[in-house]
Amino acid sequence: MSCLLKIRALRDNFSANERRIVDFILENSQLMRDYSSQQLASAVNVSQSSIVKFSQKLAYKGYPDLKMAINEAVVIDQTNYANTPSNQLQESQSQSLTTVQNVISDALNHFQAVNSQLDITEFARELIAANKTVILSTSFGKTAAASLVNILLDLGKVSRTIASDFPHDLNTLQGLNKGDVLLIIEDNPLSNSLISAITSLNRQGVVSLLVNRMGHSVLHGVTTKQIEWVVTESTPSLMKCQAQACLLSLMYSLELEIANQGKC
Repeated sequence: MSCLLKIRALRDNFSANERRIVDFILENSQLMRDYSSQQLASAVNVSQSSIVKFSQKLAYKGYPDLKMAINEAVVIDQTNYANTPSNQLQESQSQSLTTVQNVISDALNHFQAVNSQLDITEFARELIAANKTVILSTSFGKTAAASLVNILLDLGKVSRTIASDFPHDLNTLQGLNKGDVLLIIEDNPLSNSLISAITSLNRQGVVSLLVNRMGHSVLHGVTTKQIEWVVTESTPSLMKCQAQACLLSLMYSLELEIANQGKC
């Protein structure tokens, strides 16, 4: 995964000082090769040790390794930009359709970098093997959830959706047992009650699968497997566009894999 993508996706999980480092790197990524750790620390008004600790938090040995990864990401981004039609982006900013096309393409490219085919395949296997499946989606993932349920029903699988994490819907989960699957599409903030419900289901042998926005879930620690969609924009309208397009593409990829495995 691109170093810059990783930093951008995890930004909200960092402390205030670390977010200053993140923002400076993202805004000046092409200049980072000329910055020493001391210069970066001075630029964002933190200690030099904070730069080292930030680098290590991203799983790099130190700042030199982080800087190298940033430089590599910049080169790759520049190469991809030069080799695609979107290199005319500045000339087409006034064209809304082109803007939408570019932001969706960016999200899908990063989605492919974050999720492997094996991730999709394993999700499909769990759903096909399940005795019963419940899919939870409370917002823009409802269409994809309903479509996936229809695919599973066509394969003779007992499946249904629930549209909230309110008590009357969570009570439905009490009917799940060992060999069943709960698929959560985290397209909206979810309640602590759901975390408790998932923990209880795990003890019963229910498989819990999570589809969520990268870097924005408290459910990773309690779910069995995860696949993620990616949002790289900061403008609310474009964030929504990216999230919906990327999630739908992810879910349709899963549908296709289920259909292919179901024929075997």
